[in-house]
Amino acid sequence: MDARKILDRTQRVVRNPSKVVQSLELWGDYLSFRKQYGFLQQGAGDEVPGKTALIASLSGGVGQAKRDGMLAKALQIQGWTPVVLTTRDSVWDNRYFRAFGLRNFAYVDEYLRQVPDEVAELGREAANNSISFNDLYHHRYQGSFVGRHVLGTVVRKLKSGALGFQEPEVTHWIHQLLPEAYRAAYAAQDLWRQVQPSLALFGEKGYLPNGPIFDVLLERSVNIVQVFPSHRIDSLVFKRYTPETRNLHPFSLSEPTWHKLRQAPWNQEKGDQMLQEMYRGYYTGTWFTDRTVTVGKSIKTPEEVRQRLGLDAAKKTAVIYSHVLWDATFFFGENLFKDYEEWLIETVKVACQNTAVNWVIKVHPDYIRKQLVDADRSKPRDLAALSEKIGTLPPHVKVLEPHTDISTFAIYQITDYGITVRGTPGIEMACLGIPVFTAGTGRYSGLGFTIDSASREEYLAKMARIQTFPIPSAETTQLAQKYAHAIFNLRPLRMTSFQVTYSPTSRLLHPLNPNCKILIHSYPELKGNRELQEFAKWMVSSHELDLMLDPSGVTSPDI
Repeated sequence: MDARKILDRTQRVVRNPSKVVQSLELWGDYLSFRKQYGFLQQGAGDEVPGKTALIASLSGGVGQAKRDGMLAKALQIQGWTPVVLTTRDSVWDNRYFRAFGLRNFAYVDEYLRQVPDEVAELGREAANNSISFNDLYHHRYQGSFVGRHVLGTVVRKLKSGALGFQEPEVTHWIHQLLPEAYRAAYAAQDLWRQVQPSLALFGEKGYLPNGPIFDVLLERSVNIVQVFPSHRIDSLVFKRYTPETRNLHPFSLSEPTWHKLRQAPWNQEKGDQMLQEMYRGYYTGTWFTDRTVTVGKSIKTPEEVRQRLGLDAAKKTAVIYSHVLWDATFFFGENLFKDYEEWLIETVKVACQNTAVNWVIKVHPDYIRKQLVDADRSKPRDLAALSEKIGTLPPHVKVLEPHTDISTFAIYQITDYGITVRGTPGIEMACLGIPVFTAGTGRYSGLGFTIDSASREEYLAKMARIQTFPIPSAETTQLAQKYAHAIFNLRPLRMTSFQVTYSPTSRLLHPLNPNCKILIHSYPELKGNRELQEFAKWMVSSHELDLMLDPSGVTSPDI
């Protein structure tokens, strides 16, 4: 190495000593991993020619690589050849994949480099012609909803809940990203032809380049499953997708699954079991740990909550459970409003006029984690949008910010009416007997236990007279509990071979956060692990869209 390179490297070390420490920790973790889990190299001889499973691991991170590596081994044990879809520059991820004995890689950046220049030119022409939100939202190329993925990516990049198509920054990103989406969809065609996967496992199925690749493989009848974090840190959920169900949230039930569940025998013991699971998670601070939902929160009494918020005790309370306005806006169903921000603002405008009830705007606690990850010190977009588009709120409308120490479960205890587009609180409130108003599809609307609307006008009219709606019947609440029992008790597969772990917020940006702890110590133990066997057999052999367990913890196609 010449003197100039040595000097440059020394200067980088001086400027970023923490990066050096992190790099040393990464090397230590990697070398320890290879030494302790060398048995993971075994298994390549079990692969059968022609049985190829694509492991799409494009979101990056050591923790995800370890998780995906374990799931790839489960498929390998069943005779499948895992091909890891990654990038050349994901150096650490790829090192860990090789530590799992995975030798077959497909590099998306290499496929993108081979795309003809005229494809990007087509994307630029499409960007020039996409002059409205609806134009872009419905725009497709090579079987992919490229416009939708571009919209989601732009919203996330700009940390904005709404997109103004006349704003220079918005048009800049659309003109830059739509050609990239075209290139990703074209590259996905080459990927499909060259790799010929029969199975594909995705962690993220939206944004770029994940979304176009997912779409193209789905259109080519590849058996695609998404893995998604559960509400429990030790569990994962798995959903199989078809072209008809592509917009369903992974943490939901497909129509066939729900039909079977509605017909299945029910007793209140199952409902109580589900409620206990939810209360335990909130009380111990382990409910959706990956999203910081319960970090720094405590369950306070209804009186304490009302007093803290300054609520009028003589009135009922409607709570708007807001979403992270710029996250996954367009991927999980159809919205009544253009985006989450428009929904929030229009709902709050009606709330300002409806003085018959207290109104609380609960800003999503996951802003804390997401803004720390992005080093974003601005206000959560909800607060900025309310300030810009509404101004000072009247006394009967309160805001509960993400950093509050009041647990969401404590808010449920003072909620008489719950409002969301499609958030998880809608499931939780419905099974507690709280009326839930939705403003979008794709999760649990239309299943019989929520108050849905066919248009934004119908929805806003309901907000204007929300105080006139009665509490749900016992039968409606029981239906919600059936759904919640399936979501929280039957859908999660508790993994005993590994566990994803999360660091405290002081180490949130560390490359080993999240990490994944391997809990087995030999290859026979790996082959004999029941949960990995159940996952792999379901993915390979079942036609069920939801991996579902019976109460004993074994997959049951008949629920």
